[in-house]
Amino acid sequence: MMNTLATVADADTYNQLSIKRLIRTLSLSQGDFTLILAHCNYRELQASIVQMLRERCGLAIAEMTLTCHEQTLFSAAQRSLAQGPHPEALMVFGMNRLTNLDQVLKATNLVRDEFRKQFPFPVVLWVNNDVLRQMIRLAPEFQNWSTTMDFQLATSQVLAALNDRDASLFNSLLQEGGGQ
Repeated sequence: MMNTLATVADADTYNQLSIKRLIRTLSLSQGDFTLILAHCNYRELQASIVQMLRERCGLAIAEMTLTCHEQTLFSAAQRSLAQGPHPEALMVFGMNRLTNLDQVLKATNLVRDEFRKQFPFPVVLWVNNDVLRQMIRLAPEFQNWSTTMDFQLATSQVLAALNDRDASLFNSLLQEGGGQ
């Protein structure tokens, strides 16, 4: 699924190319349903990519964050877009926080044709490894319609983030008396 990028410069270059590809796909998909899976495992990187997309893409992209108890992706998107005209694209966050991801993916697979009928614009779903793996298993027909854009951190960035979290956890435990 993901390449291993040795340096930060490699990761930055890779991500810049993925952003350009995403913007081009969004632009070329105007008027048609296109499913784009934005594959990213890191919240901070996702936030950075989304900010760059907002700055560089001239399209009106609606944004929607799923609640953890959402039952269907299709109904949630319909509710989100009920106020007003269709956007030029829709970006969906929160798939990784769904408590019933399996059910949502199965339901999405069953109503996949409705996405094409009701959403004449590209839809960007932000997914991580776990969501993508479940989608391939539980919603294969829906996933097969997609184009995947990967966004990655360099190995050194991943290791630094893990070390920071380890240090933070260790300090929290010590403050709570865990050192006794």
